[in-house]
Amino acid sequence: MPFADVNGQTIHYVDSGGEGPAILLSHGFGMGWEMWSPQVGPLTDAGWRVVTYDERGWGQTLFTEPFTYWDLAADAVALLDHLGVDSAVLAGMSQGGFLTLRVALTAPDRVRAMVLVDTEAGSLNAEEYAQFNGLFDAALAEGLAGPVGDMLQSVVFGPGFDASLWRAKWNSKPVSAWA
Repeated sequence: MPFADVNGQTIHYVDSGGEGPAILLSHGFGMGWEMWSPQVGPLTDAGWRVVTYDERGWGQTLFTEPFTYWDLAADAVALLDHLGVDSAVLAGMSQGGFLTLRVALTAPDRVRAMVLVDTEAGSLNAEEYAQFNGLFDAALAEGLAGPVGDMLQSVVFGPGFDASLWRAKWNSKPVSAWA
């Protein structure tokens, strides 16, 4: 699988290739490029050049220092540069939507259109930020094999979804590697 060296990071990506218009798919927190697997075939069959990737800290993309959503947006633009893509439709789910919005703000000429899935443009208020940090602290202390993982699974996938694949990925490395 290919990698691109951008912004001091080595980004893992999958590119369907082709001459059609490009769509860059950015995944949500705790996910990876595989999140978009069900969409890749139909989009490719419809003539799209589909690019999925692992954002910093997820899948096969590591990170070397703390980063922001602005850094993730810069990575997305740099990946497009690496692939020779002048503009693309950007689709982002949750965290991927946060970075997609930032690409639209910092490099609007690179964005043909946006697809935002389960994301928002607002920022967390103090209470929400404290709750998020509490969840992260609990995950650091307890890992994701037990109740914290159950709660995260419920939030990300909803009730009744078989998230065993993602649970295995979450538990494949220490939570401290996510920060």
